[in-house]
Amino acid sequence: MSWNHYLGRLAEAIKNLGVNMNSGLQSQFNWLRNRLNPSSDFEKYWLACIETTTWLIGGLTNSRSFKVDVYNATIAWLFKGGWNSWKQHMRNIVMASPYGGTRKNRAVDHLLLHSKVLRDCQSRGFTNILNQNNIVDFQRIVLSTARGMRGVGHWMATIPIKVIVISENYSIGVVNQLEVPLGKNVVEGIRKVIGININQRRKRDIVIAQEIHRHFAKSANTDVFTINSGFWEIGK
Repeated sequence: MSWNHYLGRLAEAIKNLGVNMNSGLQSQFNWLRNRLNPSSDFEKYWLACIETTTWLIGGLTNSRSFKVDVYNATIAWLFKGGWNSWKQHMRNIVMASPYGGTRKNRAVDHLLLHSKVLRDCQSRGFTNILNQNNIVDFQRIVLSTARGMRGVGHWMATIPIKVIVISENYSIGVVNQLEVPLGKNVVEGIRKVIGININQRRKRDIVIAQEIHRHFAKSANTDVFTINSGFWEIGK
């Protein structure tokens, strides 16, 4: 068996794992979209942020109700008032909710990052953030904003877009320009498959991890977020 043939079969196996995982994530997010019916790009993205916020909270009770309640309590205030009053309102909603769970401060940091990005985009008149022609530039804004905030990292900056991408129909050429999230399971999956240790806090390692995703995506004729979920499954 040639090396290229082996890599192709390995990429296909990772792809198949990712397809199955993303199907579940898509169903989960579609339930939330059908329940809350977001219309604008801002509303859709904010819903994806709340969906992924629940992945940061340990031991969250009744996550579906939590997501619905937090969305309904924040969406009308997302662009209202000053930044400090919004921060306090959002913190109160997440921390004082009747749902149990740990690490809620991380959830607050996550939502503050993305609400700051959305407020900045709205003030600039950049509203079609999820349009196929704009989503790559939008992610660059998110990543740039994250680098200037304490308490947030690459995973927080990239995970909502993953949910958006797997729930929509973007061209593979556009999707494969985006950066994928590098949580601990994905990093462990990369280590198990090719023996490379990725440090998510080092810029050079992030670049290497993105290139690994693109290489396997090209070999399996798929997108980087499918490969990302395949690595997650291997590393969990």
